Amino acid sequence: MKKTISINLGGQAFTIEEEAYNRLRNYLEEIKKHCGQNADADEVVSDIELGMAEKFKTTLSAYKEIITLDDVESLIKVMGTPEDFDREVGDNPKVGEEVKEDVINNKLVKRRLYRDVDNRLLGGVAAGLGAYFEVDPLIFRLLFFASIFAGGFGLGLYLLLWLIVPAARSVNQKLEMNGEAPTLAAFERFSKNSMAWKDNWKKRWQESSWIKKIISLPFLALDCLIMVLKKIWSKLWPAIRFIFGFGFICFSLLALGIIGVSSLYAILEAHSVYRLSYVPIAEISSSLPFIWMLLSAFLSLAIPALFLLFAGIIIVSHKNFMRFSMVAILISLWMVAGIACISMGLRYGPDVYVRVKNYPALQLSTRQMQVNDLKKINVSGDYIRLIVESGATSSVSVSGRNVDIKNVDLKNDGDTLSINRQRVNEEYCLSCKSNEVTVTVTAPDLNYLKINGADVELNKITSPEINFEVSKNSSLNISEAKIASSTLTLLNGSSDVNLDGEIKVLTVNSSKDTSSVSTLSALSLKSQNIILNLQGSPKIVLGNPENIQANLSNQARVYYGGQPKISGDLKNKGVMHYTKISETEYDKETQAASEKQDENAGEESKAPYRLYSDGLNYYHLERGQLGDEVFSEMSESF
Repeated sequence: MKKTISINLGGQAFTIEEEAYNRLRNYLEEIKKHCGQNADADEVVSDIELGMAEKFKTTLSAYKEIITLDDVESLIKVMGTPEDFDREVGDNPKVGEEVKEDVINNKLVKRRLYRDVDNRLLGGVAAGLGAYFEVDPLIFRLLFFASIFAGGFGLGLYLLLWLIVPAARSVNQKLEMNGEAPTLAAFERFSKNSMAWKDNWKKRWQESSWIKKIISLPFLALDCLIMVLKKIWSKLWPAIRFIFGFGFICFSLLALGIIGVSSLYAILEAHSVYRLSYVPIAEISSSLPFIWMLLSAFLSLAIPALFLLFAGIIIVSHKNFMRFSMVAILISLWMVAGIACISMGLRYGPDVYVRVKNYPALQLSTRQMQVNDLKKINVSGDYIRLIVESGATSSVSVSGRNVDIKNVDLKNDGDTLSINRQRVNEEYCLSCKSNEVTVTVTAPDLNYLKINGADVELNKITSPEINFEVSKNSSLNISEAKIASSTLTLLNGSSDVNLDGEIKVLTVNSSKDTSSVSTLSALSLKSQNIILNLQGSPKIVLGNPENIQANLSNQARVYYGGQPKISGDLKNKGVMHYTKISETEYDKETQAASEKQDENAGEESKAPYRLYSDGLNYYHLERGQLGDEVFSEMSESF
């Protein structure tokens, strides 16, 4: 057991054995005695102590934290004693005196690349390269400057070297930059030469050539700017450092809190009544090594958050309290937990997927219902798709997931079928979403269909008369129909109706609550007579009917093609005629309209027609008696 002492050497704290301390103290006293008592000597001794501190620092590690006598003796052997210095260069050289190269050749070492900040004009890159290759730094400065005008490659290289090449700030680094061994003689000679260099800087600048001064001035100005920015940054950095550190601490604590609370909640609810996609969580957790999976997931997430917390504390406190053993243990634990979590996820993930996919409530099924001769259908509710087909007898079938079908209420009262999907708030159920249920009905004698919020399709229906009542964001699509007479009533909300086939007499009614989003599209519908009794603001697009009888509100919008006979009060009403044209005609008229617009700038709103294309079809929209505002609005919404 040996006694240790804490010392401050070169501004750094070290723990040293007492015997080693006595040897080091005697050595430093010999150096001070050799250098004498003056300001220059103090500078030399300070540089020597800083060099010693750097050398001692390289000998320490996480497993060796104390300087021993062997370390001191090794240092003295490298640096040499004052007697060794006298034998090399004789008595103390004068300040600024150069030492002959052949005297110290036996003390040369391999050079290292540093930025020479003592001789820098900007970042010291060129001066450092000059010292490394033993050439005038002006050569490298000229090369970097010339490369700016040759693609700027040199500027990028200079900035890269500035970032990655360390600066030679300590005496030891400066000796390595010049290829000199860190001996006592080298420290003393370097310190005295450096003082002479600083004292003669003004004289050397005056003796410099005018070319060198011209090249150097921009770099000196930029260097001054950088120094100012560094000083500003040095004032702001403590506050920025504290903000970053405090932010890391707050974020990590929040993350740890969320991870901890979530894990505790998962443990408490592992056997609860909660369901995941309609599957009870208790059934899933009971088939897994739940606790081990949760523990591995917790460690995988919590340890990185813990490292972030430690980093924030270190940044704020300026003290690194983390030991290598502590870091190694946490990283090892994190890797083991991560591997375990991934492995168990890969092992049991497919089993959970299959269990959820094959859960009885989520299986598809079809339910049949016996009905009488149907003449009326009332359908209401979201996520319902009703398909009405022609057939010899009435029938009803419902298909979808079991969990969705159970919420569909089917009632057959005489000749009326009521279909209603009830809204169910699934309690204690996570990610439980409703899917669409398809109801297929064959009703050869159907004459009335009421739709409230559902999607309805009628395919190849033949009937003397069918009346429709549509409300609340419903959708009605009729294809290949053959109907003698039909009345379509649009009620409140916004609905979408598409008619295709043949309806000889079509009556369209709408209420005052009908939204402008409600649309009736009958471009392909063949019809003899169409009667429009429109309140509210629906949009009606007709094909080529023979007759149109219109009773319209001011907000209703009607488009028609062909040459029908129109009756009713159409004055100041939104009625527009369109003509379908070919792509060639569209391109030709577009070019002509563009040329005319250039000739009559500002008169576009007075044009008698406009062109419209949806990419597949091309139309010619006529102004007629429409005002500018209504014509513009109807042209844009066609």
